[in-house]
Amino acid sequence: MPDTAVIDAALADLREMLASDDYMLNWHLVGEDRVAVEVAPGSDSCEDCLVPAPVLETIVRTALGDTPFELDSVRLPEPSGH
Repeated sequence: MPDTAVIDAALADLREMLASDDYMLNWHLVGEDRVAVEVAPGSDSCEDCLVPAPVLETIVRTALGDTPFELDSVRLPEPSGH
């Protein structure tokens, strides 16, 4: 079984940054070495504060760069339209 603690460590700064705008970062493994990331809004999340998916993908890929894991996908919340 892969050491997934390195994923938590690699994504810690991003998780903290998202939390400051009331977003939660969750992830799960896809296969043995790919990581799927999901960003979920909290009740007071700042919709305008969330970067577009391609930017977040780059941030996650960079964060995972020193780990044996690769990014599989990033899922962002749907815009609320208000």
